[in-house]
Amino acid sequence: MNKEKEKGIRYCLRLLSVRSRSVHEVRERLIGKEYTAENADEILEELKKEDILNDKKFAEEWIDTRLRTTPRSARVLRLELTQKGVSSDIIDEAFLKREDDLKDSVVAEEIARRKMKSMGNQPKSDVKVKLFRFLTGKGFDPEISEEIICRVFENEF
Repeated sequence: MNKEKEKGIRYCLRLLSVRSRSVHEVRERLIGKEYTAENADEILEELKKEDILNDKKFAEEWIDTRLRTTPRSARVLRLELTQKGVSSDIIDEAFLKREDDLKDSVVAEEIARRKMKSMGNQPKSDVKVKLFRFLTGKGFDPEISEEIICRVFENEF
């Protein structure tokens, strides 16, 4: 293996030690470091061959992390993965594995309940407006947001 390729692989391993990345993201970073497209592709092939770089695993990890830390609507998650260069087939496959967890109504209700706990004793009308803005800001449709707010308030008050 030539020195340029070794250096590129070490660089990629440092990148991947911080967080998982898609093949597209790593390729863009390599090209940004002034590797030729040909060298970048050789490095990526080596990393894929060793299963160090894998878009399927990346998509699954991205969805898991998002659901745990900063939940968003399924539409937003799809958009994020698309922007990271993950193919629609891989995205569809990852979504199928977590189908029940990714239902907008399930995710929206979970984050609405969490958000309500942090709102304290504000007037009910203020909380509803803030929750609506919060949910739509996370990418949920207004209809789903309204439905969830009604459901959450039905159980809380």
